[in-house]
Amino acid sequence: MSQHDQTIAEKKLSTNPLPEARGNQLLWLAVSILIVGLVGALLWDFKFQNPEKEGLEHNTVLGLTIFIQAMIAFFGILSLEEPHNTKVSPLTKGGMRTAITGAFVVTYLSLVIFHTMVEFTPQKSLGGPSAVDPFVTSFTTLVGITIFFYFASEAAIHWINVTKGKE
Repeated sequence: MSQHDQTIAEKKLSTNPLPEARGNQLLWLAVSILIVGLVGALLWDFKFQNPEKEGLEHNTVLGLTIFIQAMIAFFGILSLEEPHNTKVSPLTKGGMRTAITGAFVVTYLSLVIFHTMVEFTPQKSLGGPSAVDPFVTSFTTLVGITIFFYFASEAAIHWINVTKGKE
């Protein structure tokens, strides 16, 4: 191994976070998403609900909770994807694709959990058509497409790297 190759290998080791540190960051990311979800649900349930005024629930709190969880997931995964002490942007090498997919999955899971527990729209409680069911169905399709393209692009990148190596 030449001196240049050894320097590059040492640089890679010094810039890549240790697996334990990355695992701890991922755990903190998951815990923060869970805490935001719990706080948002508890605030909505105990602070902003008035059983005497049915149909006037403050569902904005649930929407903001899901949005905050999505933002935590997006920026957390984006920051986990690449070390900060390199000149490589996390917007390369699939970092943005991973962050978008992770945020979509977190948003979808939060949306489904809140949807099963809560009636989002007052129209349903007032006897009108529900705007949530078509929304959740459409979002399910969107998440499925996002996950499909995430794995398809990863497979395409892997295939391109393999075919370049054979030539």
